[in-house]
Amino acid sequence: MGIAPFHVSLSFALVATCLGQQSSSPSSGAQDKSISNSESSTKIVRSDGSTITGSHYWNPYFGFSIELPRGWMIAPQQEVEAMQKKNMKSLTKNDPELVEEAARARMVSAPPLVVIENDPSKEGFERRGFELLASDVSGEAGPLSGDAFLKAAAQLMREKSLPVEYLGVPEKVLINGKTLWKAKLRETTNGHVQYARQYVAIVKKCAVQYLLVGPNDAGLEELESVIQTLHFSPSPN
Repeated sequence: MGIAPFHVSLSFALVATCLGQQSSSPSSGAQDKSISNSESSTKIVRSDGSTITGSHYWNPYFGFSIELPRGWMIAPQQEVEAMQKKNMKSLTKNDPELVEEAARARMVSAPPLVVIENDPSKEGFERRGFELLASDVSGEAGPLSGDAFLKAAAQLMREKSLPVEYLGVPEKVLINGKTLWKAKLRETTNGHVQYARQYVAIVKKCAVQYLLVGPNDAGLEELESVIQTLHFSPSPN
């Protein structure tokens, strides 16, 4: 499997960290989009057709739903896109190969959804985040599998000396009847160490990724309950 979207996928994983870094107090836009405890909340329709009602996220294209952490903030899409560009510029380091792959990924990747822990007592890097994104891997060589995706990403991080380290080997997991591959990561941003757990499912020739991000791996353990709410529709990919 080729490397086209892989380093970009990890740059997206830094979005939650960078957004959480901005301030210990959420912006007014973020406050307006905190995830409600009420199931009767107004439906939010995103640019890709996915919806959020209360804490319930539904993606009709990929055919899955997941329950987002209640009380957390939905990061404004404009801020996410700005941070995405900033991270890409930082990670590509004027490497022609990475610059080319980053440009390609912007054209074939679905807009990421980022939600951030809404706790004013915590500074940015102390917060946890959840991120959902999809990358088109239809043009990649080799079999389309979450295992191959994660291994290729890990190899690229090493080869390009990017600030992300994959810990251990990918693990196959079954969540509500759907096979995903899981990896643990560690990355450093502005001197701060962050940890992530990355889940990948290949759906419609896209790598659909779910990332838990936080200041320590132990703190991500309770967020595993979010992943356990993932349900795919029974229709074929």
